[in-house]
Amino acid sequence: ADALLHAGEPQQALAELETAVERTTSRTYFYEAELCRLTARSHLAVGGSDAIEVARRHLDDSRSVTHRQGAVALELRTLTDRFELEAEQGRAERWRDALSGLLAMFDGQRPTPDTMRAGELLAG
Repeated sequence: ADALLHAGEPQQALAELETAVERTTSRTYFYEAELCRLTARSHLAVGGSDAIEVARRHLDDSRSVTHRQGAVALELRTLTDRFELEAEQGRAERWRDALSGLLAMFDGQRPTPDTMRAGELLAG
């Protein structure tokens, strides 16, 4: 789904994500948060009148999963996406502190594409 998004095929990405969700069982998987996050990104890329609200719901679901699983790196991805979405809507301030605080947890570590992206968004 991520590759399809990068290739400009959000409809196909959504189809693949739906298949992935259908194939999961009731057990919790480490990629559950990523499925939610990528679904949000796919809806935004497809667009539509309710795309922003649908994306927000999926990002909220993703963040809930990251909290339950203690997946800080995945929470950083989710919060970065949420911050970017809300910045585009002129509503980023609520998310700035959350993203800054989470990013601070990675201070002193080798930069990753996720930490660099978050830092760039916060600086911009």
